[in-house]
Amino acid sequence: VFSQRTNRARQELASAIEKNGPTSKLPVYASMTERELDDERRYALNTDDYIEVLLDSIFTLSPAGHNPECYRIFEAVESGSIPVFSRGDLYGARHPNPQNRKALGDAAHPCKDALVDWYEAPVVVLDSWDDLYPTMERLLGDPEALDEMQDRLRVWYDDYMRGVVSKFEDFMLNSTKSPGASEIEIPVDSPPTFKRT
Repeated sequence: VFSQRTNRARQELASAIEKNGPTSKLPVYASMTERELDDERRYALNTDDYIEVLLDSIFTLSPAGHNPECYRIFEAVESGSIPVFSRGDLYGARHPNPQNRKALGDAAHPCKDALVDWYEAPVVVLDSWDDLYPTMERLLGDPEALDEMQDRLRVWYDDYMRGVVSKFEDFMLNSTKSPGASEIEIPVDSPPTFKRT
């Protein structure tokens, strides 16, 4: 489910799906639009159907949009589906929309390191979206290795999320401290007071 307009790599993915999808034996759910959806069409796939698609999917295509990182990656892993990236999207190798920014050409994505934490994750990384169908067919041909990959991803993701939560908690705890002070005590029984200026 994606708009092709937000990133040229999405156009390449759409082209690969349109070229190979009709002749492939792989069951694929894809919903692509040429432009971002208006409010009426945005919800054509309701939440329950979207969740069902994710839960039934072994792989979830994760093309970069304006930013390489998006909710789709997390939803996929939470559903037990393996994200599929193109190398250029994962490593932020190129700007998402150079045709609208001709001076940029193949400049790096402005959010180049958005997925740095995912570099070592057990996900599928394609050299290009043209490799999608042959890679999926090869991976699906070895169900035991696929189960192992899903298990490794689940373990990796649990560790990753624990790290994210820990960093957030440390940040929040440290943001309540003034430099050189131990901790700020906040009285529990006294209501807050506000001054008008």
